[in-house]
Amino acid sequence: MGNGEEFGGWGAAFIWAVVGATIGVPIWLWTGQSLWLLFLLLPGIGFSSAGRGVVWMVLSVLPRGVILVAGWFFVLLAIVDAVAMAVWKLAPSVWTWPVAVVSALVLGVLMYLAVASEVLGGWQLTNGAELVRVDHEIARAKQRPDEGLSPVWSSLYSAGPAAGLRPPPFAIGGFELADRLGQYHAVMARRHWISGNTDTALEHAAEASAVRRHMVAMPLGRTKSQNFAQSLYEQAFYLSELGRSAETVEVRAEEIAERRRLLARFDKRYPVLVAKAAKPHATTKTKQLVVDLQTYGKGLKTDLASALTAQAAALTELGRTDEATDLRSEAGSLAPADD
Repeated sequence: MGNGEEFGGWGAAFIWAVVGATIGVPIWLWTGQSLWLLFLLLPGIGFSSAGRGVVWMVLSVLPRGVILVAGWFFVLLAIVDAVAMAVWKLAPSVWTWPVAVVSALVLGVLMYLAVASEVLGGWQLTNGAELVRVDHEIARAKQRPDEGLSPVWSSLYSAGPAAGLRPPPFAIGGFELADRLGQYHAVMARRHWISGNTDTALEHAAEASAVRRHMVAMPLGRTKSQNFAQSLYEQAFYLSELGRSAETVEVRAEEIAERRRLLARFDKRYPVLVAKAAKPHATTKTKQLVVDLQTYGKGLKTDLASALTAQAAALTELGRTDEATDLRSEAGSLAPADD
């Protein structure tokens, strides 16, 4: 992980060395002057603090969009270098392109990890205080889940510095970090709600949904889809309790869509596991997993049916009776499977 205080770590050094090689080798081949190999061989250029610092600044300090473009540029540069090196050294051998592909994959992955290391290191350096507060509040909520906030703390614990905080691009396991941020905002929404600070509770609830919406769009983020649906459920609950029917309907519609996706994925994968468990040599673990997933599937249907029923009631209040009837019918179709 990059360390901003040292102006970049191994990732920045690796990136700077690849950039140096990209500049040095072609000029050397073109001019025939081995002096250009200094870009490759001398740590003073390839791994200098100044070079690492430049890379760290680009990947840690500049706006998110610039970081995204720069990061993918470095990854693409590494891939092109790997292919070019294979072609230069091996062509026209039959092994040229197989080696080029493998080299591109290896160097591309290494460069991605190097970029991720520097981006995440810079992000943590910038947002370390907010992350400490996030983890503190999550831990506190586990110990005292029904605790509200005193009037003094209520003014300090508004949506605050963590509002709008999102994992950086290239973050390995960024979806887990986004889920932690969503959990923090859900905790704070609950505490403000208990304390009667309804406006701030709604801010936190909306932020919990927003950060988890970002989460499910990330690689592997769909593994946390149920947490996103839960955030939407809680946000819709707060809005409903305050009588804000139109906003409730809008948020719950997104919740229903997410729960439908969850159920669709379950319905697609569950029969495959059942068939696997039915084979003569199926393990006890596989059979137990089928039982566990059956319970999980029933829970998904129950949650979706509850959301559909609540949405139908809200739509009826707004005079949208035809839509309400359709949702009640869908909820009813789920009921037999829960018996």
